[in-house]
Amino acid sequence: MNYILRFIERKIRSRRVYLVAREVMWIALAPLANCRILLQLLFAFLRRKGIVKSSKYGKMEEFKDKHLNERCFIVCTGPSLTIDDLEMLDNEICFSMNSIVRLFDKTKWRPTYYGIIGPNVYFDNEEYITSENIKNIFVSNKLRKKIKASISNNTFLMLRCNRPYTLLNPHTSKYNFKQRFSDNAFSYVYGGSSVTYILLQIAVYMGFKEIYLLGCDCDYSGDNLHMAEIEYRSGEGVRFVMSRSDEIISSLISGHIKAREYADTHGIKIFNATRGGKLEIYERVNLEDVLLPER
Repeated sequence: MNYILRFIERKIRSRRVYLVAREVMWIALAPLANCRILLQLLFAFLRRKGIVKSSKYGKMEEFKDKHLNERCFIVCTGPSLTIDDLEMLDNEICFSMNSIVRLFDKTKWRPTYYGIIGPNVYFDNEEYITSENIKNIFVSNKLRKKIKASISNNTFLMLRCNRPYTLLNPHTSKYNFKQRFSDNAFSYVYGGSSVTYILLQIAVYMGFKEIYLLGCDCDYSGDNLHMAEIEYRSGEGVRFVMSRSDEIISSLISGHIKAREYADTHGIKIFNATRGGKLEIYERVNLEDVLLPER
């Protein structure tokens, strides 16, 4: 459906028409989308209760409390991230994502866990992903159907689930801003408009009690979406994201608010070690102070 909407916007070049078309299409498709979502939730419930066995999703269960009471770093790809940051994290448990693989020829650092959910992002970086021996790759059920079998032995499938749409608000921006947080990645995770949000849920499922975000700028006001060394999107791709920047950032922030709410009520500390950016939901810390407290 996104392809249809982009086609409409390119041909008509009207933001207002695009928004109207999006709402009309979601109202028309909401019943079908709800059937799929409810079936996913039912399947997840039966799998969690052990009634249905699934080798595809079952591997996720081995990560339950694997890192109980430990700390980790979720390394995003925002413009503030540097190669020096990665070198400092060499001995830490790290999650990372998407185009971070484009840096692997510039550093010995490698993430312990790697997540990717979008088919377009995957195919943009496919040659980098498949050429590296990444130990643990988390992908969504939608993406898994499209990726090569060559990485399947290292791949862990997660069920990415949305909430059922309502008749009054099938898929408006208000819907996108009402996030949920899952602490059972074996059952499902919520999208939250970013792979970062998904990795936060997986980190909680693994038992981490200290989670540090790095390179999570949540800021599309500059010229680049990523750090300079891995900026790869064309001008058209950047402009498309920029045209949605307010909506995207609002959705991202709402997800972080939900993550903060969950963390505060479950004894989990989430810190923001990003230099700059617009994410102010978590307590800010200096990366050097975290890694080198004796200085």
